[in-house]
Amino acid sequence: MGDYLVLLEQGESSGEAHEKAHSTFHKWGPEMRRVANQLGNRTPKIVNDYLDSMESILHSQEAFVDRAKVTMHFEKNQRLQKAL
Repeated sequence: MGDYLVLLEQGESSGEAHEKAHSTFHKWGPEMRRVANQLGNRTPKIVNDYLDSMESILHSQEAFVDRAKVTMHFEKNQRLQKAL
């Protein structure tokens, strides 16, 4: 996801980076949810929020990703890292 966001920030459109981020999301998202559910407490909500923010970016038009979505994803990423 990071590579994809960097390319977008630089104004470069990369279908390959988008596909890689999308593939990674679908590969690891379910596993992240499963592990978060096993950990319990607030972890499932934090992981779901993080994955939802990632999904909202991936479903945006490639040429335009709302800066607010990117900011929200960054905040969710920070929260997830802090929780782990």
